Amino acid sequence: MASDSPKSRSRETLASLVAAAIDGDEAAFERIHDRLSGGVRAFLSRRLNSADIVEELAQRAWVAVWQALNEGRYDPSRAAISTFVYAVSYRMFQQHLRSERLRRGAELESDALAGADTLAADLHHAELIDALRDALATSGLTPDEREILEALSQNTSERAIATQQGVAASTINARKKSALAKLRRRLGGLGFGGAGEDSGGLD
Repeated sequence: MASDSPKSRSRETLASLVAAAIDGDEAAFERIHDRLSGGVRAFLSRRLNSADIVEELAQRAWVAVWQALNEGRYDPSRAAISTFVYAVSYRMFQQHLRSERLRRGAELESDALAGADTLAADLHHAELIDALRDALATSGLTPDEREILEALSQNTSERAIATQQGVAASTINARKKSALAKLRRRLGGLGFGGAGEDSGGLD
């Protein structure tokens, strides 16, 4: 029983837990859940203002992740489990938006994840997230460019960023384009040739 102590658990890696969960170890999956569930709820909470809906979507995501592991449909060599969990959670969020549009009688809009209701699409999305993380770390972004991308990801306008940095809005736009060009080149080098042909929704 000593091997299951809190101290030994703290040394477990997500990779080892995933390997055990793929073999059907529910306790290992529970520990994956314990480590990542708070982040998943925070991820969904930033996009939704209903705690009940956040909890429902989080539960759906974890069920889908367990099924993928249990049925051998998740390949850990393609994407980290944390990235895959967030990709599945994002798919649940997109499904919720689609159902809400339909419930309200609105025309269903196309989106960047059209047709993403498949595990293969989730894995591709997860791979792209991992590649983007790598690109952000290795593409030679300047501190100003990183700050701009971070602000844009939080839906801050270019004009507001310019005010914060004390420069012209045109300067922010030029730095944004430079940063995105660097990311496109890096992603292309990682095998995502079509990634970032536009600004990824940051314009």
